[in-house]
Amino acid sequence: AVWNTLEAAVLDASLKLPRAGTRPPQIEYAGAVVSEPGATAQKLHADGPPSSVGLYTVFVPLVDVPQDGDGTAFWPGSHASPSKLRAAAAFNAARFEDLPPDFELVAPGVARGSLLAFDYRVLHAGNPCARHRPVAYFV
Repeated sequence: AVWNTLEAAVLDASLKLPRAGTRPPQIEYAGAVVSEPGATAQKLHADGPPSSVGLYTVFVPLVDVPQDGDGTAFWPGSHASPSKLRAAAAFNAARFEDLPPDFELVAPGVARGSLLAFDYRVLHAGNPCARHRPVAYFV
């Protein structure tokens, strides 16, 4: 029942996102990612290729995630910037702490149960984690 409630909330929120074409929103994939204490940072990555226009990833953290804490760091605008995509490729998806400071990564705070939607092509990486941090996701 909880999963169905989350799915309904995601579909409702997706009506507010820009869409490619006229197809109504639908959930293609769903799952969970769980970071455990001691988890290292992920490599900078996108969830899909540049051709994935109109797809969004929606995170639903199951614990509060403080700003600039152990959540996910995003590179704003990276999905729409060929120069940013080339720069990331040049670093071969380096761990984000190894990237130069002008990469402007942002790690937003998100309250437990809130929705965080982002373009499927945005470059992002999970921060190092010192606690149990479960996140449901939908595409």
